[in-house]
Amino acid sequence: MGAETTVQKTAILFDFGHTLYQATISVENWAPSVDSRPVLRALKAAGLSIAIVSDCGFDLRPIFSHHFEGEKLVDEFILSYELGAVKPAPVLFKAALRGLGASAEGGRWLSHPRGSGIDGPELCRGSRFARRP
Repeated sequence: MGAETTVQKTAILFDFGHTLYQATISVENWAPSVDSRPVLRALKAAGLSIAIVSDCGFDLRPIFSHHFEGEKLVDEFILSYELGAVKPAPVLFKAALRGLGASAEGGRWLSHPRGSGIDGPELCRGSRFARRP
């Protein structure tokens, strides 16, 4: 009976974990920062191409499409799980530049305040970099 109980507990924990993960990544339960839309709109209005480089373990595209009602504010999504790398791997930032048709010298990077202290954009020599407050 002890082994049977362990299997049942494992199944219940797995089901809970799966349900929690699905809730976490659903478009209804995940929202971009409140300043995302106005900032992205301003950048697009200035004629800039925009790429998002993310370590999220799920696809951000449906979330942006849902919350921005299909408004195309991002030109490229570079997702670490799709490239098999994690930030600050330069391959991610180089993929963003390539996807935008930009050179490192033409790249401008904005990073959130969290991080490892070593930023991928710094590894793309020639790119400008700023950390968001």
